[in-house]
Parts: sequence; C-alpha cells; structure tokens
Amino acid sequence: MITNLINKYLISTRSYLSSGILFILLISSSIAYRQTGQIDIWFSLFCFTIIFQNFCFAYLLNSYLDYLTGSDYVKSEMDRTLFKHITLGQLRGFIKVPLILNVVLLIITYRWKGLNTLLMIAFLDLLQIIGVCIYSPSKHYAMGHLIFSFVHYINIWIFYYSNTKQFPSFNSSDPFIYYSFYFLPVILQSIHANYHRDIENDKKSGILTIAILLGKKFSLVYYFLLYIGGLIYLIFLMIKFNNIFFLLPFATISLINELYGNIDLLNVQTTKIHFFSLFLFSIAILLGGKK
Repeated sequence: MITNLINKYLISTRSYLSSGILFILLISSSIAYRQTGQIDIWFSLFCFTIIFQNFCFAYLLNSYLDYLTGSDYVKSEMDRTLFKHITLGQLRGFIKVPLILNVVLLIITYRWKGLNTLLMIAFLDLLQIIGVCIYSPSKHYAMGHLIFSFVHYINIWIFYYSNTKQFPSFNSSDPFIYYSFYFLPVILQSIHANYHRDIENDKKSGILTIAILLGKKFSLVYYFLLYIGGLIYLIFLMIKFNNIFFLLPFATISLINELYGNIDLLNVQTTKIHFFSLFLFSIAILLGGKK
C-alpha cells in the first residue's frame, strides 16, 4: 500500500521532469567554478532536493488550480498523468507533502551551514514558491511563459550560491550575467513547445498562452526564432570572451533538423535540445570561460 501511494505521488508530481534541474546544477556549478574557483557539490545536491520539492509542489498546485477553474476535471482525460492515477482527496493531501519536506530541509540547512546560509536559501526558496503560486493564474493572461522562466532562473541563483556562498553579481563586467542569460531562450523554447502542443486544449479551457495569441503558424515561427536567437547569442559570447567553445551548442542543429516535416515530435525533441544545449554550454564554460 505504501509503495503504491509513493508511486502515485511520483506520477502526480511529474518527478521524471525534474531531472532537467540537474543540467541547471551543472551549468551553475560550471559558472561558479570558473568565476570563483569554488565548488560545493554536496550542498548543491542537497539544494537540488529543496528545488525538487518546489517543483513537486508546482505540478500538484497547478493540477489542483486547473481543477478548481474547470480547466481539468476528474472525468476529462485532459490531465492523463493525474486523474487516471489519483483521487481528488489524494491530490489535496499530496500538496502538503513538499511543503512539509521543504521546512525539514531548511532546518537541516541551518544545522549544517548556519544562519546566513539558511536566510539566503530560504529567501530564494520563498521567491520560487511565490512564482510557483503565480504561474497557474498567469496562464490565463498570456504571462505563464515569463513566470515559468523566472521560476527556473532562480535555480541558477540557488546553485551558484550553494557553491560559492555568494549571491551572483549582475554587474555588467561580471561574466555571470552573460553566461546565465543564455538559459532564458533555452527555457522559453522549452515551455513554448508545451504551449504549442496544447493550443486546442488550452483554448477549450479558457487558458490564454502566447501560442494561442500567435496562432499555430506564427507560434512555430516564434519557437524557431527563440532557437535562432540562442545561437546568435552564442556567437556574441564567443566574440566577447574570445572562446570558440561557446559554439558547441550549435551541435543541436541536427536535433532541430529532425523536426522538419514532423512537428509532432516538437515536445520530445525540444527536451533533448534543452538538455543537450545546457550540457554543451557547461563544457564551453569549463574549457574557456573567464573569471
């Protein structure tokens, strides 16, 4: 019975999707190491568990709010990963779990790293939870992609701090702001692939996404412009930091080419592009990133 309940929890929180956070950990740790020479992999992995709880909370809350607003309902099959596996009562109970675990993890943070580290991690943690709570309502005003990107961008702050015990600098002379900015077109492309896939269902549910605003044709144009924009930015980084390794993510062009004539693969292929590009970008930073 307990095993079955745990399995339902993992399915309803889409826990498999959180593996992508590990690539953000990699890129943040790469930036931290190249800029400061510091790395704390054990505490960073610990912070991964905190972020993981936030994302579990995000998916559960999003499912519940979509149910309350009528976007999803028990007999609809619009949320196949949820209502085919758990009851509404279980959903309400599951929502409490990541919040309780979050508090436990923050207590451990205090005992392990002290008050100053606790205050910073708790602040970033709270900021991410607020973003999570805003995300579902923002989907009705074509703002979901912006909140989604912000919530993910906070991951870079958390992992940078977990490695260096310093809050990242946004000074124009600091490479952090340039390196971390590449993450934005990548994550925007990732969420837009989902929005494009769900255009028809979102219309029926009263959700307004940027994909709906643009329409199917221009939604795809926007998707590819995000990808091209990311490539152009890599060229800018190569020139600014005199580092040819920043062109490594161009290898993902082969994955984009596979979409030609087969847009049904958009969501799956975008996940591959997302993971592979961040992995290659991390290598570029480690091989030639400047302090």
